[in-house]
Amino acid sequence: MSAVRLLMMIAFWTWLWGPIGLVLATPLTVCLVVLGKYIPQMEFITVLMSDEAIAERKIIFYQRLLARDQDEAAHIVAEYLTKHPRERLYDEVLVPALNYVKLERERGSLTDVDDLFFFRATREIVMKLDCEQAPPHPMDEAESAVGDNLPLLPKMRILGCSAKDEADEVALLMFQQLLGPTRYEIEVIGDEKLTSEVVAEAGEKQTGLVCIAAVQPGGLTHTRYLCKRLRASSLISKLS
Repeated sequence: MSAVRLLMMIAFWTWLWGPIGLVLATPLTVCLVVLGKYIPQMEFITVLMSDEAIAERKIIFYQRLLARDQDEAAHIVAEYLTKHPRERLYDEVLVPALNYVKLERERGSLTDVDDLFFFRATREIVMKLDCEQAPPHPMDEAESAVGDNLPLLPKMRILGCSAKDEADEVALLMFQQLLGPTRYEIEVIGDEKLTSEVVAEAGEKQTGLVCIAAVQPGGLTHTRYLCKRLRASSLISKLS
């Protein structure tokens, strides 16, 4: 909590209630700040009293897309990549922004149109990064340094499944970009498919690994159900 803002609050309570306000100023202010951390409608109090940097990249990115300013959001991503690797961009900016959207949607602060624009815009930004020429993956560089005389290992096939909604699918696209392309081949299944269709497709493709993405909050129940169905399907195929 900022010391300057605390002094301002002490002056306010003193002006409002006189000597009693002076005595109760500090505990009252602290109580309001604590309430702001747990009650969304009072969150602005915590922001006003805090001395931490408010304009973090993930928040700015989130706010720009809510304002339908996709160009500025893409500029934030490009600027962040000049100083940080792509995995940090996803971990510290884009995935937390997806988390904010899902939180606000649960609170009823966003409409379906807002959700749709945010997810589609984020997907476009991620796909644009994939189209741009990326530096060699560290795992690929390590393998090439070993030598060309070793036999080439087959690619590991991964099936990526979104647990619940489009946010999970966008997270899978980020995961797909971070894998070494010479070692892994990942196919992403969107959230529009039913669980039975996902299980059937996993059995047909004979993938070595199934990866289920679930951006919090939510998605845990769907993930458990999908895991249970996939395990049952695998057991049945082995018995037959």
